[in-house]
Amino acid sequence: MSPVSETAGSASFPPVEAVVNTVASRETPDQRPQPDFSPENNGLANVAPYSNSSSVSNTPTGVDTQNNRPSDEQSAEQKPAEQSDQVQNEADQKRSQQEQQQQKQQQQDLDIIRELTLRDSEVRAHEQAHSAVGGKYAGSANFTYQRGPDGVNYAVGGEVSIDVSVIEGNPQATLEKMLLVQRAALAPAEPSSQDRQVAALASQQANQARAEIIRDSQVDSGSSQESEQENVNNDIEPVVNTSAETISNRDAAQAFNDRMAKINEILLAVSQNQLSKVSGQLLDDVV
Repeated sequence: MSPVSETAGSASFPPVEAVVNTVASRETPDQRPQPDFSPENNGLANVAPYSNSSSVSNTPTGVDTQNNRPSDEQSAEQKPAEQSDQVQNEADQKRSQQEQQQQKQQQQDLDIIRELTLRDSEVRAHEQAHSAVGGKYAGSANFTYQRGPDGVNYAVGGEVSIDVSVIEGNPQATLEKMLLVQRAALAPAEPSSQDRQVAALASQQANQARAEIIRDSQVDSGSSQESEQENVNNDIEPVVNTSAETISNRDAAQAFNDRMAKINEILLAVSQNQLSKVSGQLLDDVV
């Protein structure tokens, strides 16, 4: 170490920084700042800041040799970061679960919409078949709707009214009507149980109409036979009357001829004066 000159009222000490890199082989006592009374400080004490940068072999337990901070303070600073990462992970996991749930719900909604669309098409085609075949005997279709997840109303049921009443006094027209109603009831590709019941009722009434037609036909046939028999009888009776009249006229002519012959005979006898041969009943007879 270089010699240090001293003057009155001033002293010069080596700066603390000069021994920063000094390594002690034994425990180094704490270095305390010394006053600096150099002339540049105008005789005032200048205390250098305390700095213990020496490496001590017996460093107290719990002291960070790099940052010179206790380990519990470092742990305290690490905990907020770990907690922040944990909160972020939980938020990401929750968001992922929500997205999965939304995707699952969307898929379920799509499946429901697909089923409702198919049902709507089937119902409308079913009722349209009834109306198309039933014609004037079929009414308008009425539908039952269900609202889908997309807010659209889909037809899930329907009905068409069909007139199955008989036509009074006209079994032939009733038969034709019931056959049409039966075809209308069974027109859809897959008739329902109600459709089959209507078809059975129409078939029953059609059979009744057939029976009535046959009965009326038999009655008409009997009446026709009676009428024909009456016509034959009317044709035969004039012939009989004509024959009787002919016979009667022939007899009258014969009697007239016989009378004329008698008159001629009487006249001839008178002319020959043979009164004895004249009959007294001639006038009476003639008269």
